[in-house]
Amino acid sequence: MDQIVALATPPLPGPLGIVRLSGPDLIASFGKVFSPFPESPTPRHAYLTCIVNPDGTPIDEGIVLFFRGPDSFTGEDVLELQMHGNLHSLRQIQNFLVSLGARPAKPGEFSYRAFLHQKMSLLKAESLNRMIQAPSYQSYLQGLNHFLSPSADPLSRLRDELVSLLAHFYVMVDHLDLPEEESPVLADLLSRMDQLLLKLSLMVRDQKKGLKRRSGFTVALVGHPNSGKSSLFNRILGETRAIVSTVPGTTRDVIEGRYPTSFGDVIFLDTAGIRTTDDPLEKEGIRMTRSLLKETSLVVFLRTPEDPSPVSLVHRGESITVLNKSDLLSKAALGELIGKLFPGTSLYPVSSRTGKGLPDLLGAIEERARVYYEGNSQDVQGGASRVRLDLLMRFQRSLRAARIPLSGGQLLESLHGLEQVRREWEDLFGIVSHQEVYDRIFSTFCIGK
Repeated sequence: MDQIVALATPPLPGPLGIVRLSGPDLIASFGKVFSPFPESPTPRHAYLTCIVNPDGTPIDEGIVLFFRGPDSFTGEDVLELQMHGNLHSLRQIQNFLVSLGARPAKPGEFSYRAFLHQKMSLLKAESLNRMIQAPSYQSYLQGLNHFLSPSADPLSRLRDELVSLLAHFYVMVDHLDLPEEESPVLADLLSRMDQLLLKLSLMVRDQKKGLKRRSGFTVALVGHPNSGKSSLFNRILGETRAIVSTVPGTTRDVIEGRYPTSFGDVIFLDTAGIRTTDDPLEKEGIRMTRSLLKETSLVVFLRTPEDPSPVSLVHRGESITVLNKSDLLSKAALGELIGKLFPGTSLYPVSSRTGKGLPDLLGAIEERARVYYEGNSQDVQGGASRVRLDLLMRFQRSLRAARIPLSGGQLLESLHGLEQVRREWEDLFGIVSHQEVYDRIFSTFCIGK
C-alpha cells in the first residue's frame, strides 16, 4: 500500500480543517515537516506543532495525532492534522505532502482500506455512507444503529441462515452413516434453500422499490416555460442556483437544492419547462422531468396569470398548485382569476420576485415533509442502496445455481456452489469461516453427544 492524503472535512471555509494521511512509514516520510515533533510519537497523543516548509517557514499551526496500525480507522498508520479551516492553507498542506511522496486519495479510499484490512465490513461501510448522506436525523439514527450493531440489519439474519444451511450440508457429507432421524434429508436441504431464495427475492423486490436517485422528501417544481420555476427555486434556497431568463427553455437539466427543516431536508428540484419543442437538449430535459415524477414525493405545479393553463403531465402522486407572479395582479383581479379558474382548488398565490405568499407555501411543504419523515422513522428494510441491491442479486444468482444440482441429488456439486456463495458473502460481512460452520454443526446436531 502506498501513502494517501485527503481533506477529511468539507471544502468550505471554517474554524477547523482536517487533513489525513494513511499508509506505511508515515513518521519516517513526514515527521520532519512538523516542528516540534518527536521522532517516536505516542499513539493517540495530541501534539501542538507547526507544519513547516523545507526552509523552515511555517505553513500553519495546529494539532497532529498519530494512530499506529492496526489500531486505526484504516488499519494502517494514520496521521491526522487538525489545522485552521482556510481552504488555501489546507490546499497548500495537501500539495506539500503530495510533493513528499503521498498520493491524493480517491473518493472513499480511506474506508476502502479499512475494509481491506478487515477493520470494517462492507455492510458497516454502507451504513457509514448512509449516516453521512442522511437527509434527516431519523435516517441518521437508522444508519448509526446498523453501523454500531450490524447484527440488527436484515442481511445479518440471512447470513445466519446461510451458516445454518452450510452446517446441514456438511452433516450430510461428513456423516452419511448417521441414523436417518439424526441426519438432515435431501428434501429438508431443498426446503431450506428455497426459503433462503424466497427471502432474497423479497429483499431484492423491496430494494428495487425503495431505491431512488435521491434520498429524502423531494419536491419537483413543474410548469410551462417562464412560469418562474427557477426564480421560485432561487427564492426558496436564498441563493442563485438556477439561471433565470425570459428565454423559454433556459433550464434543460434537473437542478437540485436542499432546504433544511427541523424534520429533515426538503430536496427541491428545478425542472425543464414543459412545452412542445424541436430542440433536442430541451426535449431531453422534458423527458427527465417526466421520468423523475415517478420518484418525487410532491409535485408543485406552477401556473401564472400570463399562462394559467395546466401542464399536460400525468402525475398520480401528491401535488399542489401555485399561482406564481401573483404580484402582477391587483388584489381584486387576483381574487377574480382564482374564483374563475381555480374554484374549490387548494391554491397558493405567491410571488417569486417579492416573496409574498412564500411562507404559506413553505409551511404546506414542511407539513408534508414532517408526515413523510415521521412515517419513515422505522426502517424495516435496512436501507435501500445500489450496492446492496447488486450484492443481493449476485447472491440470488449463485444460490439458484447451487440449487440446480441438489434437485438432482448431486450433493457435492451443490455444496461446491454453496461454498461460492459463502465466499461472495464475505464481501459483505467479512470472513465466514469453516470453523463457524462446524461450531454450528456441533451446537445444533450434538454430534458425538
